[in-house]
Amino acid sequence: MLTLVAGLVACGKEATKERRNVLLVTLDTTRFNAVGFMGNPAKPTPRLDELAKESVVYEMARTVTPLTMPAHSSMLTGLYPPRHTITANGARPLPSSARTLAEYARE
Repeated sequence: MLTLVAGLVACGKEATKERRNVLLVTLDTTRFNAVGFMGNPAKPTPRLDELAKESVVYEMARTVTPLTMPAHSSMLTGLYPPRHTITANGARPLPSSARTLAEYARE
């Protein structure tokens, strides 16, 4: 799973009240070299390549599980699947006890 994060969230002593935007782009079941910014010489993803130039790109990202819903649930909560209880793909929602990055950012 390739992850691209655009934007910064203010934190620490230098934090201001200025609102910042964060865009999390995940490319599930995509080989790393299928996109231009990761080395594909054909450059089939020009818009993602431009976004990557002004973003933080995690080139060596790893996942806690090879399943989309549990992996994304972990990425957005910081919890392992047994803790957030999403252990398989399906329509079951994330429990309210598993707070997400978006909830923390909103606060």
